[in-house]
Amino acid sequence: MIKFLKKIKNNKPAIVHSDLLSFGRTLENNKKNIIKIFTSHFQKGLFIPSFSFGSNDLVRYDKFENSMGSLTNICIRDSKFKRTLNPIHSYIYCKYNYNFNKYKNFSFGNKSIFNFFYKENFTWVNLGLKKSEGFTIFHHVEDLCDVPYRKRILLNKKIHIRKTKNYNFNYFARKNKIKYNFSRAVNAMLKDKILTQTSLPNNNKIYFGGCKKIVDYLVIKLNKNKKYFLL
Repeated sequence: MIKFLKKIKNNKPAIVHSDLLSFGRTLENNKKNIIKIFTSHFQKGLFIPSFSFGSNDLVRYDKFENSMGSLTNICIRDSKFKRTLNPIHSYIYCKYNYNFNKYKNFSFGNKSIFNFFYKENFTWVNLGLKKSEGFTIFHHVEDLCDVPYRKRILLNKKIHIRKTKNYNFNYFARKNKIKYNFSRAVNAMLKDKILTQTSLPNNNKIYFGGCKKIVDYLVIKLNKNKKYFLL
């Protein structure tokens, strides 16, 4: 795994969305080495999604509740990692000092953590996932461009750490069932060198690029065609 991570730029903090099964089950089960490998490579800061989906309005941070996969659940209990306050789109992170409390009430848009990633030009990494997966930042662009197939709604959510706190939460929700075609956007960004691609075992891929270039590029695309992401 180390030789593959070395292909990813680490001069900026990185947001890593991943599928560790792309490396095989043996690696997935070697938890301590995985944490060391990732934190050693991403010395400027490492952010891993700890999103919470579903109908339950309460997220138990004290029980490490989340809806994500292997890398999140390997790292979330490690004392090196902190968790941003957000009842849906939280991140666990290490090697980075910042107070992320201001982003607890928004998923996407100018008041969200994704806008912070954009302003600081973090590196977005899609590790072993399909082109249609792992690019949550695309939904941030939808919010910025106010796409017509989504609407802003206010939710009441709760987070329990030592006690339960209520949060009025702004979410940019789908109006109806829609089908996405994120592959078109990814292919276009690869062609225009906004994203870089490198290979993993079993024909899997890593895609990575700077958040600022990704967002700026896609804002232009969506302002020309509000349904650019859709089939």
